[in-house]
Amino acid sequence: MPISWTAIQALHEPDLERHWARCRDELTLDCPLAVFEELFFEHHGDDDFGGLYRAIDWATAVWTETDLSGVM
Repeated sequence: MPISWTAIQALHEPDLERHWARCRDELTLDCPLAVFEELFFEHHGDDDFGGLYRAIDWATAVWTETDLSGVM
């Protein structure tokens, strides 16, 4: 099943770990917490950022623990 940016944002919770858990449990998004925070939580409601990543099927992403802070 594809996982879209919109689906992830629709499950938003004000608490990072609750948002991450909802996406993991309801969408089966298998993403490390640190990466999830930088991609999906910190950019919640950021339409410009979301526009760049809206077409990605996040179910097919290969996740690794990484620090994205200097990449974007």
